[in-house]
Amino acid sequence: MYVDAHCHLDMPIFDGDRAAVVARARSLGVTQFVIAGVDRESWVRQRSVTLEGWGAFWSAGIHPVRCAEMTAQELERSLSALPACFSGEGAACAVGETGLDRRFAPKTTIPVQVESFRRHLDLACELELPIILHVVQAHGRCLEVLREHTLSKRGGMVHSFSGSIEVAEAYLDLGLCLSLSGASVRSERGRMRDVIPRIPEERLLLETDSPDQPLNRGDRNEPKSLIEIANRVGKIRGCDPTKILRDSAANCAELFGMQIEGSDE
Repeated sequence: MYVDAHCHLDMPIFDGDRAAVVARARSLGVTQFVIAGVDRESWVRQRSVTLEGWGAFWSAGIHPVRCAEMTAQELERSLSALPACFSGEGAACAVGETGLDRRFAPKTTIPVQVESFRRHLDLACELELPIILHVVQAHGRCLEVLREHTLSKRGGMVHSFSGSIEVAEAYLDLGLCLSLSGASVRSERGRMRDVIPRIPEERLLLETDSPDQPLNRGDRNEPKSLIEIANRVGKIRGCDPTKILRDSAANCAELFGMQIEGSDE
């Protein structure tokens, strides 16, 4: 019924209890998962998890932080291998994560990140697939790149959004969805309290980014936490969290071309 719009169920931290993690989520109604790609190693794991039949979909991309760590030759090999992720059994449904990161990667690597970002945007347009953006302390430069580029007709999402109202409106004007994570609603104060009510319901997504960004720092995050994220978003927006979960699932279906479990559509 509900969809975790961005998580990393393929990561080795889940190898010992992945089936139990999925079962705990499903017991609360979180029945489908979009597993975001970060590098070539993850692509193999993601396709494998998708083929397990747990309601998982996946995206393929090179995370900007991983991009910054690669040699020029390694990055080119990865970019050249990326298109193969979108064919064959269990093909990826979106391009990314990609984008820009000034916090967890050296600022001197921004030109390399930008070039990788543009290559991802080109591929998304060519394949007519949505793009998944990771942007940390680099919204201005990211928006410049997006405005210089033709976006895929399928649009995309900014994952774990935590920017200002002005930045939110800029992404929305480009036709992108904004995805909220535990980090987006962790604080009782802050600018997200003003941003969250302004996101149109047809552009709002919910994600856990598990195992990262738990509601309580230090925990291993799981997709089951999507329910509490929805509760907090509902409190901020002054509406039923079940509606938010349903809206997010419908938006995921539209964005990623998913058939939502339990839907007759």
